[in-house]
Amino acid sequence: MRTVVWFDSFTEQDRSALGGKIMENSVDPHHVEWLHGYYFEFLGQTDGFEAPKSFQKKHVKVAFDEFEYGIIKRRLLEGHSESDDDWKIGHPLVFPYGMRVGGQWVDQMQIRVPVDDTHTWKLFYTLHHPQGGSWQHQDRPVVYEFPWRREDGTLITDYVEGQDIMAWVSQGTIVDRSQEHLGRSDAGVALLRKMFKENMQIVEDGGDPLGTVRTPHEMIELPCEKDKFGAGTAFTDQWINGGSMHYAPIREELLALHRAAAVAREKAGAGG
Repeated sequence: MRTVVWFDSFTEQDRSALGGKIMENSVDPHHVEWLHGYYFEFLGQTDGFEAPKSFQKKHVKVAFDEFEYGIIKRRLLEGHSESDDDWKIGHPLVFPYGMRVGGQWVDQMQIRVPVDDTHTWKLFYTLHHPQGGSWQHQDRPVVYEFPWRREDGTLITDYVEGQDIMAWVSQGTIVDRSQEHLGRSDAGVALLRKMFKENMQIVEDGGDPLGTVRTPHEMIELPCEKDKFGAGTAFTDQWINGGSMHYAPIREELLALHRAAAVAREKAGAGG
């Protein structure tokens, strides 16, 4: 299996604007449609590149289900049904600071570690294992950083994670929550804040917070959709090229791995 790990390049000073905001987009499916969909398409039209189409699909409804390790996030997209993976399976926010995402034989764990009241360390662990693919044994993961700020201080937003960072840091170090107005699409944000408050009280009372695991090396199976956005194998190319994997030193190798695997699956399905 091909494993890729990448870390962000935030310094202490750079990270000072992130704070506790960083987890909330994990339970805000609509931000994908607007930030990574319409805004990405605007950038593509302005700067002359093709933005990923999968992220532009309209959300019909969303849902958030509490479970023993956090919150399962679900989305129903226009033209889809409740039997599609994005709604039927969804993917989890792992309380308090993790999220599992994936699609088409790419599995990723996003980890956001609070450093102090205004600093967060963000890292991804990604596994590429396409059915029908072949790869050499890998002793160690590939570790790399992705850029998010230019030398002149402007933010790099022509990829998914760069857009997230822009949304976080542009709010300032600590947001004045008394000035915000949550709507129906913010149900997941409200649920997460409620969960934080409840579990902080549990800890203060001497109990174990949600998701506490005391058995070492225990395998925890977390649900995660496979056919992301109903895009099939096209999603892999769009995620690698349109996300922070674009900056991986083995990006072309990853693209080739998935494309070759897709051809192999097609041949196998045709009896060839």
